Amino acid sequence: MEVRRAVGATVAKVVPKGDDLRETSAYGEGMGKTILTILGVVLAVWLVMTIIGAILSMLKFFFFIGFVAVLVVLAVTAVSKLSKSN
Repeated sequence: MEVRRAVGATVAKVVPKGDDLRETSAYGEGMGKTILTILGVVLAVWLVMTIIGAILSMLKFFFFIGFVAVLVVLAVTAVSKLSKSN
């Protein structure tokens, strides 16, 4: 890049010289790749944590349904045994 005065301006501005993206980019070639890599890793970690949370939530829900089913079976068994004894 080259620093030159733009027409009619009072301060120097950085004007891209060529069509090469490395010259016209604000951060150069490697910085964008680094930023996108970091964002990709953060997104992957977030996705894994979300999936783990969903799986644990599903297991907890199934455990609760099973617990309620066991209570219903115990209640029905207790009522049937009490009615037979009378």
